[in-house]
Amino acid sequence: MTHTFSSASVSKFSKFLLLLILSGCPSYFLLGQNQQGQVTYTLYLVGDSGEPEIKQHPLGSILRQQIKESGANTTLVYLGDNIYPNGMPDRGHKDRLEAEEIMMAQTNWIQGLDATGIFVPGNHDWKRGKRNGLSSIKNQQEWLDSLHQKTITLLPRDGCPGPVEIPLGDKAVLVILNTQWFLHRWEKPTAGECVAGSSGEVFARLGEIFKRNDGKRIILAAHHPIATYGEHGGIFPLKQHIFPLTALSPMLYVPIPIIGSIYPFYRKWIGDYQDIAHPTYREMIASIEKVMQQYPGNIYVAGHEHALQYILKDGSYFIGSGSGSKTSFVKKKEFARVAQAVNGFVKLKIYEDGCINIGFWQVDESYREGKEIFTDTMPYGRH
Repeated sequence: MTHTFSSASVSKFSKFLLLLILSGCPSYFLLGQNQQGQVTYTLYLVGDSGEPEIKQHPLGSILRQQIKESGANTTLVYLGDNIYPNGMPDRGHKDRLEAEEIMMAQTNWIQGLDATGIFVPGNHDWKRGKRNGLSSIKNQQEWLDSLHQKTITLLPRDGCPGPVEIPLGDKAVLVILNTQWFLHRWEKPTAGECVAGSSGEVFARLGEIFKRNDGKRIILAAHHPIATYGEHGGIFPLKQHIFPLTALSPMLYVPIPIIGSIYPFYRKWIGDYQDIAHPTYREMIASIEKVMQQYPGNIYVAGHEHALQYILKDGSYFIGSGSGSKTSFVKKKEFARVAQAVNGFVKLKIYEDGCINIGFWQVDESYREGKEIFTDTMPYGRH
């Protein structure tokens, strides 16, 4: 049989090929699965997994299965709030055993595998940002160290802000920040205790890392997002304005219009220390963005918002993966390509040519075996 193509069809296909070539990652579209470029590193991202329910949640077994299949050069980044509600208590505290069990459930995802696990501090790990938060995060670090597993650690260490730089092969670098350090109002390590003991020193070092690795893909990981369309970004469902008491209990459907809007508006325009609207939080964002905007095409990953998000803004990629053990409202708007209030994780496959395949995975009662709900390819280099 002879196939004929119209000139219009040929023209459309030619434009499609040109688009793929210009994207910088044509092989992922044009070649078969077994012919793709070599994956040099795999990065898994999951945050806010610290609820007790994580011990029975299917997410852990799906993550472990995929990490095992990924083989060497694999890292799982736990994006903070590793223990709810107040981090790791002191030995002898009534909540100590449960906190240890929550951490053990998460470390079991990679125990015995050829993979690295990095726990990033979140605000709940710092005792919800309250007094003695530094003691709480140090307790978590000491517990992880007691496992004597060199491939499992808390970073940055000792409550310091970072940044910590970790090469991921030849084309990518993972950089970790302890963003709660910037927001914490109580005792925290400063000059003399950390390599960078002030905000100015931290962001100067961050700038040096970006400059030194210009031409590589930089993945900046922290707990707090700098772009989000969830509650920490002041975005709430209409229900919250009319039935505000449902935030306390799902059954409290007591209509309080107008008055009910006070709390959402407060979170949007004034904000708690954990909200983007708060001046201290905004100052931190401005300092990070100042560095990132000089080097477009890089990635910022965070938890904190209990949803999966993918935002393309100002030449950078913003990934939210904070739904390890709970979910909360998120809205798809403006620069968002993904905004899903579902349990899951994000998987980044870094190829030898520097391109990255990103997959968003939903794992819950609807998809106990896991389902990739969105995938995209990030071209290598500035764009």
